[in-house]
Formats: sequence, structure tokens, C-alpha cells
Amino acid sequence: MKAWLWSAVVLGGLGAFALTQGAPVTSAHAETDIEKTIESFIKNNPKLIADTLDGYLMSKRLDDAHAAVKGDPTIGPKDAKVVMIEFGDYRCGYCRRVQDTLAELREEYKDRVLFSYKAFPILSEESFSAALAVSAAHKQGKFWEYNGKVWDNQSRLSEDLYVELAEEVGLDMDKFNKDRESDALKEMIGASSELAQKNGGSGTPFFLINGKGVSGAQPVEAFKATLDDMLETYSAL
Repeated sequence: MKAWLWSAVVLGGLGAFALTQGAPVTSAHAETDIEKTIESFIKNNPKLIADTLDGYLMSKRLDDAHAAVKGDPTIGPKDAKVVMIEFGDYRCGYCRRVQDTLAELREEYKDRVLFSYKAFPILSEESFSAALAVSAAHKQGKFWEYNGKVWDNQSRLSEDLYVELAEEVGLDMDKFNKDRESDALKEMIGASSELAQKNGGSGTPFFLINGKGVSGAQPVEAFKATLDDMLETYSAL
């Protein structure tokens, strides 16, 4: 349910309550009566207010999660009730370790969860160069293929590797090199890093699952438990 509908629930309930109390909520001369009606409604319907607020906040978190991955590489349904964002550094050993786990999750939840990747290069300048190369590959629709090859060659991160992999996946080399130098990609990576830090990310890998931060290369069972809980919680939206 969209966020604005939750407001309608409260307003609809308030209007119905006012009618039963005989209070004309639209009357220009009944401001004090309206205030009393609202106060009475809130006092007599605490669960409705709490449930409505919870629903509104959940809906907003989901909307924010979808907005956060707009334009990013994704796998899964665009209208998924759960969005899982991976923040990684291509020099991070733990990030490499969790790739098999993430591949398993993407396969098992591909019809229910929207998976996305954002660069969070915090270890070195080479981390940032790798992020630029993979982001440039994404500009040509080759993110997942190029991303996988970079992880498979983590020990060889270098300019030579980025060019070699770009040629392997068939990228337009002029565009690839131009995009890697663009301010737009550099700013995008900076914004991704800021998003992670804003939500509590201080190291890699870091994940946001419908806005909930999860740190570290967790075992697959831990991720599944979180995803299953999120899917059940957000199923009513």
C-alpha cells in the first residue's frame, strides 16, 4: 500500500468517528469541537493509530529502498516487497567471500526480492578504480558479467585487468574509457558511499535490506532468515 493511503486510513477513520459523535468536522465554527474529536479518536483508537503509523513507516522505507536503486544494476522483480542492496569494495576479501552466498540468494529469491549492487570503495585508490571500471561496464549493460570477472580476478586488480575484461565482455572501449573518467560516475560512487555511511556502514561488505543495515559476510542461513522475515512483514503492503 502506498504511503499516502495510510493517511487516508486515519482520516477516513476520524471522519467516521466524528459522524458517530455528531461533530461536523468540516464546520468553520467548530474548531474546538474538531480538536476534541481528534483527541477523543486518538485516545479511543490507540491500536489503529499505532498500526497506521507502522504501516506508513514500512511503506516509506520500501519506497525509499526502490528509489535508492533506481538506475543501479538489479536482479529481481521491480515491484518486489523486499530490496537488498549490497555495498562492496573490490579489494575486500570478505566481499569476495560472500559472493557465492549472494549468488545462492539471488537464485532462490529471484522472484520475490530485488537485489542491487552499489560500490563502497574505502580500502584504497585501487578500490575506487575498480568501482569506476565496473560502473562503466554497467553503462553498457554488462554489469553482472563484468562484476563477476572482477571478483574472480581480485588478486590482479589493475588498469591492465580492467581493459582486458572490458575487451572480453565486448565493451565499446572508447566509451568505457571515457565513462571511467567522467565526473558523473565518480559522483555516483561518492553518493553510494555516503548512503552506506549514513545508514551505519563503516566497513564492507555492508547491506541494506528494506533500510535495515546488515554488516559483514553473514552465513547464507542468516541472510535467509532476514529475507524471510522481511517478506512476511511487508507482505501486507
